[in-house]
Amino acid sequence: MQTFFNNLKEWNIPYSLSYIIALEFKIMGQYCTEEKVFEMANYYKNFLIALPLTQDQKISLSKDLDNN
Repeated sequence: MQTFFNNLKEWNIPYSLSYIIALEFKIMGQYCTEEKVFEMANYYKNFLIALPLTQDQKISLSKDLDNN
């Protein structure tokens, strides 16, 4: 999780976006069933695609999600 927040700071992601990204990441951890986690992960990844980030940033955030 520390790497996740370090990436957001290093990339100078605006606070308005980093807050939403972090919030969604934390919400994912609250789901009890694997089925719901995978469903929400799919929504999260689609959300990342829509953000004005570089492709490398999107891939890194997606990998952070997969690793957790």
